[in-house]
Amino acid sequence: MAIEMFSWLFGRGKKQPAEEYPISGGPGNTLETAFVIRAPIDRAGIVLEYMLLEGLFGQRGVHWELKSQTHLISGDRHYDQMCVRLADGRLRTVYFDITEQARQTIKEMRSEKIRRRKTGGS
Repeated sequence: MAIEMFSWLFGRGKKQPAEEYPISGGPGNTLETAFVIRAPIDRAGIVLEYMLLEGLFGQRGVHWELKSQTHLISGDRHYDQMCVRLADGRLRTVYFDITEQARQTIKEMRSEKIRRRKTGGS
């Protein structure tokens, strides 16, 4: 499902090998079926999450609004839980597996902490 959604979002019009896409999985209605986001930086992953939400539900602010976003940890996996309120009042929850970005962010934070210790910065 994620590959078809990504193809539609970027207008490629043809299926590409899965390894070319930074997302996989879906349909995202449970942790087990979460969309897996493989973005090189955290911000790119956030953009992909919102693009997928727009692909699923339509234009933000018209067809849906973000009600909440929660970071969940289950075992060694990290997830974003996005709850949206649709224009007709229904609530929908979509899960994104953001483990790769979370690990990269933690690694960068540790590197920055070590660098600050070595340079005497705060």
